[in-house]
Amino acid sequence: MKLLLHNGKLISESTFNGLNRGLYYGDGFFETFRYMNNALHLIDIHQKRMNIAFTELGLTKPASLTKSELTKSIKKLAAANEIDNAKVRLTVYRKWGGTFIPNTDECDWVAELSSIDNVDFDLNRKGLLVDIYKKEKKWSVSAKSFKSLSASFYVNAGRFAREKRVDEAFILNEKDEIIESLYSNIFYLKNDKLYTPPIEGGGLPGVMRAYVIHVLQKHGVQVFEKILLEEELHEVDELFLTNSVRGIQWVGGYKNKRFYSRQIREYSNYLNRTLSKMAEIK
Repeated sequence: MKLLLHNGKLISESTFNGLNRGLYYGDGFFETFRYMNNALHLIDIHQKRMNIAFTELGLTKPASLTKSELTKSIKKLAAANEIDNAKVRLTVYRKWGGTFIPNTDECDWVAELSSIDNVDFDLNRKGLLVDIYKKEKKWSVSAKSFKSLSASFYVNAGRFAREKRVDEAFILNEKDEIIESLYSNIFYLKNDKLYTPPIEGGGLPGVMRAYVIHVLQKHGVQVFEKILLEEELHEVDELFLTNSVRGIQWVGGYKNKRFYSRQIREYSNYLNRTLSKMAEIK
């Protein structure tokens, strides 16, 4: 029987009442973590993004979602489900009451785990195939700095990826700049320089994006923010994606263009070695 956390208390999945303002109005946000080595990975960066969501949605942050309390709760959940390494999905939504005018700014939350076999962020053996979603554009001026429960745009992009039989879909802003992918932030290597699209373009300020930049800079690798356009993809040498659950994933192809992964393998090793040192310290 799978167990969840609801406001910090263990409950069975079958007893959770999913009728809430998150379902009715998309009134909330979610955050995905990687639980590994008996800890929530990069919890400090996640907390900063969560605080932005609480502020922008006008939600009152409960004491149960502070760094220390959330970490203790997830450890309890992992032990109860007998899981060592997992993807954590935390969903936060306004308490029930009202319609478009809510009765309260207090919130409820639920956390669930999905088991992951490997401890490290293993680099994918086969490069991902990508295409560009063009039917809709993500407007940079209204882009959220957190993961909103209102995600129909990304669902449509995901359906596009399914129809095209690719692993990922690149997202465009209103200026036709490539700003992110369905699940991840984008990095690309061109003429021995490493770039990533600027967040100001409308992409989500990814937790792993920030951490990978930090790790690479510690190893003497400069990362430049630069706009990426579709026509430039044919000039790119290597291309990879980052997110909190998968770490670094390399892209193998876009249409007829094929990418390498030689330098990316070194970047992935930097990331895993840094994580190993963090685990030893803890």
